Amino acid sequence: MKKTVFAAALLSALAAGILSGCTTSAPDPTSAPAASSTPHAASTAIPIIPAGTGIIKATTLTSCDTKPGTVVAKGTITVPKDAAKDPVISISWVNADTSTVFVRGLTTVKTDQKGSPVKWSITETLPPTDAKVSCVMGAVIPG
Repeated sequence: MKKTVFAAALLSALAAGILSGCTTSAPDPTSAPAASSTPHAASTAIPIIPAGTGIIKATTLTSCDTKPGTVVAKGTITVPKDAAKDPVISISWVNADTSTVFVRGLTTVKTDQKGSPVKWSITETLPPTDAKVSCVMGAVIPG
């Protein structure tokens, strides 16, 4: 009886171990993005958004170009008066259907006008694509 229980437990553990190699996990949002259908040139890396406290409510996106070529995103941010560091704004130009990142730009907003809206802009080059492109904004105070 003990051998049967032990064998069943061993088989269960073995099966769980084998199957765990076949399962997928959610992607780490801070890791490098997955390959896209329109890959970047080998020398062009997608910048990593720094970890920190999100301040998206204090940030607006007023315009963002989505046609291939030079693209510009513009907006404003109201830097909190108690912010210890300068905020970083990111714009990712993504495939609207798959969320694949084509290109991402970051800007650090340096200002003495904390508590008041400050303009920002990011300029990048969007590679040729037939996909519908969307702009995705992020804003953090690095931790």
